[in-house]
Amino acid sequence: MTTIYTLESKLQYWLFVFVMPFLAFVTAGGLIWIWASGSDVADAATWGFFALWVCAILWGCYQQSTMPHTIEVTDTGTIRFVGTFRTSVIAPSDVISVKGSGLFVEVRHIGGKILLLQQFTGFHEFLTDLKRVNSNVAMRGV
Repeated sequence: MTTIYTLESKLQYWLFVFVMPFLAFVTAGGLIWIWASGSDVADAATWGFFALWVCAILWGCYQQSTMPHTIEVTDTGTIRFVGTFRTSVIAPSDVISVKGSGLFVEVRHIGGKILLLQQFTGFHEFLTDLKRVNSNVAMRGV
């Protein structure tokens, strides 16, 4: 039997995954357009700053858009983090740590990390079962 944990608020998920990245792009594009139309465009240091700033915005948008909205634990124990743009499948033994901070939880595993919202139904049951299966998981702030 597959156990499924879903987010309590789909609205909050859509705000983080679609609305906020869209607003970040529009704001960044508008600010760059305003700045470029009213300044000396030959200033390389300023363009470099804006390039780094846009890269930071893109990185944040990428992280937000890959957040899962569903956690599925299969009969074999495999954990699937299902998102709109990415699905990650990991074994419970691959999980290294689970760290909560504010609205978000970061699940570190051997292949990287997964950022997710903390408001999943039955999330504490999921964490309890994960700790039971993999006693080496470090849990902080959850």
